[in-house]
Amino acid sequence: MDANAEFIVNIVDDDCGSRESIAALANSLKFATRLFASAQDFLDSYGGERGCVITDLRMPEMSGLDLLKALNDLDWSIPVIVVSGFAETSVVVEAMQRGAVTFLEKPYSGNDLWNVLRAAVKHDDEFRCESEERRAIASRLAELNADEQSVMELLVDGQSNKFIALHLGLGLRTVESKRHSVLQTMQVDSIAKLVQDVMITTRGRRPLKFPSHR
Repeated sequence: MDANAEFIVNIVDDDCGSRESIAALANSLKFATRLFASAQDFLDSYGGERGCVITDLRMPEMSGLDLLKALNDLDWSIPVIVVSGFAETSVVVEAMQRGAVTFLEKPYSGNDLWNVLRAAVKHDDEFRCESEERRAIASRLAELNADEQSVMELLVDGQSNKFIALHLGLGLRTVESKRHSVLQTMQVDSIAKLVQDVMITTRGRRPLKFPSHR
């Protein structure tokens, strides 16, 4: 469990006593913590470190929901746990829709906190693995030349070689050759896997822009 020390629990709450109480509980579970009196303080200091956010729902200036919106606008992916003593259904739904991992209702036990932190660690690990995969796929996409990119986009769109040839004004054998090059460069052995890889680059994120060629 000492490995949890590498996972930083960022606690955002305008109430000092509440911040310190959560920190003490997280520390007892062997998690490193950082405390912030406001959502803006956290946003100003976050540098992409491995971890999660535990934020109070009701805070002046920027609420927990506002923080979730800000993270989405910045395209930052970090697990967020929203804490509140007022768990109205509509608010819970909105928090989850904005990307919260879970909603923790006060009062809660140490076991409750452990369960949500364990879920946050798993969520962060999965996201970082997917991000690594996205970067690898993006690197391979960047290796495609302009013609290969055009062919690939139509392949992913489900078009046949014949359609692609007519649409791009290419010979059928040329399309077949470029199709082979695309699969080889993308390191896939089927169109289904190609589609799957391209989908990975956009899943839950802003669409990946293909590199432009001049």
